[in-house]
Amino acid sequence: AAGTPARIGYNGDFWGASISGVAADQGFYAKHGVDADIKVFTNGPIQVQALGANSLEFGYLGPGALWLPATGKAKIIAVNDVGFSDRVIAQAGIKSIAELKGKKVAIAAGTSGDMLL
Repeated sequence: AAGTPARIGYNGDFWGASISGVAADQGFYAKHGVDADIKVFTNGPIQVQALGANSLEFGYLGPGALWLPATGKAKIIAVNDVGFSDRVIAQAGIKSIAELKGKKVAIAAGTSGDMLL
């Protein structure tokens, strides 16, 4: 018998979020009667769009998406504190934040990194 369908998204590079994929691979969802369709995203804003378009029922999102519950566009069902998971990735030779002065930086708009920058 098929389980209850659930479309679940997560960011592949977000600390701890891959647990959704591992749970599917290990049969956790099926064991509990859930037919999980796991989708991997590259950032939170794209996942937010999928939630808004009803392409997902659940998403594992970073702090950049915390504005959604305040606007009535989402509900928080669990919080995971992954502290210190944001990082700056620099070209070889840059060893400190001070060495970024005068350099160009790139960030995906609407992400937790965008909030920090």
